[in-house]
Parts: sequence; C-alpha cells; structure tokens
Amino acid sequence: MVKRARTNLQVIKNYVIIFLSFAVLSIGLILLAQYLMAINLLSNNLSWVFILLRYIIAVVGLLYINRKIIKSKLLFKFQKDKASYLGSMVVLIFTIYNLWGLNGGFYLNTNTQKENFLFCLGPAIFEELLFRGIIFNRLCEINKTRKLGLYISIFLSAFLFMISHLLIPDYSNLIDLFWQCMIAFGLGVLFATIYFVTQNLALTMIMHFANNLNSYFFLGGVPILANLSTLEVNLISLTVYFLISFLLLLLKKKQKNQSWKILS
Repeated sequence: MVKRARTNLQVIKNYVIIFLSFAVLSIGLILLAQYLMAINLLSNNLSWVFILLRYIIAVVGLLYINRKIIKSKLLFKFQKDKASYLGSMVVLIFTIYNLWGLNGGFYLNTNTQKENFLFCLGPAIFEELLFRGIIFNRLCEINKTRKLGLYISIFLSAFLFMISHLLIPDYSNLIDLFWQCMIAFGLGVLFATIYFVTQNLALTMIMHFANNLNSYFFLGGVPILANLSTLEVNLISLTVYFLISFLLLLLKKKQKNQSWKILS
C-alpha cells in the first residue's frame, strides 16, 4: 500500500509498489489486446489504442495517488532568475539536438510507428510525474535539513530512474545494457537538476520526449558527432550531463546566497 513517505526508504517502497502496479496494468492490457485481436474483435492496426489507454490510466492513477496520499507539489512555474533562464536554454539546446534529424526519420504511417510514438510520449509524461514530480520532490522535502540533502535527492531519484530502465532493458548485450543504465542515470541527474532550478515539470517532459523520439525513430544527432563511436558519444554525453548539472546547481546556490531553496 502506497503511503506518504517519511524516509528515503519509504520513497523507494512507494516506487516499487507503483512500478509493479504499472507493470501489471501493462501486461493486462497487452493480453487483452492480443485476445481481442485473436477473436477478430480488434484490428491489428488499432493495437496502439491499448498503449494509449495504458498511459492514460497510469497517469490518471498516479495523479490520484499523489493527490490523495503522497501530496507532492507538481510544479509548472516560470521562474525569473538566471539559473532558470539558463536551465531553459539547456532544454532548448537538448531538444534541438535530439530532434535534429526529424524531417528525415519521423513518420506515423504504420501501426508500429504509432506505437513507438506513444512509447515516446507516454513515458515522458508518466515518468517525469513519477521520478521528478513525485519522487524527487518528496526526497527534497524529506532531506531538506541534511547538509547534502539536495544531492542525495538528485542522485537517489536518478538511481531509481536508472533501475527502471534496468528492469525493462532495451538491450541483451551486457555492455550495451551497462551504457543504457549509465545514460539513464546521467539523464536522471540532469532532469532532476533542470526541475530544481526551473521548478517547471513541463520542461523535463519536453526533454524526455525529445530524447525518446531520437531513440525510437533513430533521428541521430547533430552532424558533428556522426563520426564518433558509440563509446565516445556516451562518454561525451555523460560528461555534458554532469557538467551542466553542476554548473546549474552552482549558479542556483550562488544566487540564493549560499542557501538552498528546496522545491516548495
């Protein structure tokens, strides 16, 4: 049973319960869709409808649980400070980079392409609500009196974000799986930082959606990285994610006169 977390461990327990509930929902809808197609009550071309239904139910359910039990504030503010402006600029650059090849590789003509689009949009909304809006926000509230409370909140939320990608892997090769987890952790750190400095969950949703589109539709990136190996791109990406996060947090701390303002 999900409860309003009072400790970091309780936050993790809530994450496990919500994740397992989403897994059961997903499996149930997949089996239902397959059954309806097997008895010819559902066309193969409409299987994407059940993916859409999955995320609608998941998002509505998550919002209901948060409103009634967890009660974390989901922030969509527009901050007028240097850190927020710089964070918004990072969002813009990140989005442009990931959508650079949009005209050449983005189509929604087939059922599979529609499903892939929903696999990009659904997690961008659901996971940002869960990992940044609820988990990270609640961790900030729990750890606000600790000296390294903000860093604990960022890294623990990013770790849980990484674990979710490990439990539902995109690769069977151990090396590729390792890098999938590392990139997910780096993105978790960056997304949490962006949310902290801008206090606008819509911005991390945009970043998440753009990153997913790039991954599912193989849009590529800017041409300057085209000749680099996968290892080099991954190392550069992680370095950039952590460096940007560090600089944004440093700027946020400086403008708050050495006093952190945990999400409120």
